[in-house]
Amino acid sequence: MNSSTPVAPGGARAPKLSHALVERFRARIASGELKPGDTLPPESELLQQLRVSRPTLRQALRVLESESLIQLGKGARTGATVLHPSIETAAQYGALYLATHGTTLAEIHQVRTLLEPPLAALIARRKKREPSSRFGTAFRSSRSRCDGATTFRRPPQ
Repeated sequence: MNSSTPVAPGGARAPKLSHALVERFRARIASGELKPGDTLPPESELLQQLRVSRPTLRQALRVLESESLIQLGKGARTGATVLHPSIETAAQYGALYLATHGTTLAEIHQVRTLLEPPLAALIARRKKREPSSRFGTAFRSSRSRCDGATTFRRPPQ
């Protein structure tokens, strides 16, 4: 670590400014301040508002785009469009987490066996039936994604 590296109290490294910007935009999206379909100001305006360098801003926007939270426009004068956070992106991160922590298919099955029956019963008791159709769609989608999947390790024999 050189003398110009920011250090937080206690000796920990301070987070990168681009990461702080990402967190700031995520918070604005999560709170509803930025809604799906909203357009962010053009890059030049964001640079003035946020008082950061162009590479820092671009790095933050690329991270948000990779998380499917925004869609970058073409050209410097077009602002990015805020997207609705998707269940597919959340599922990808969840699957990666489980796979890197050695979660087995048997463990996933065990959790599903514990959670799904009471959740299905809760949905069935609701007067409004619309969510139950989404439940069926989600079930079929998850089943099709598991067919032939080799992401997770098998339990030891």
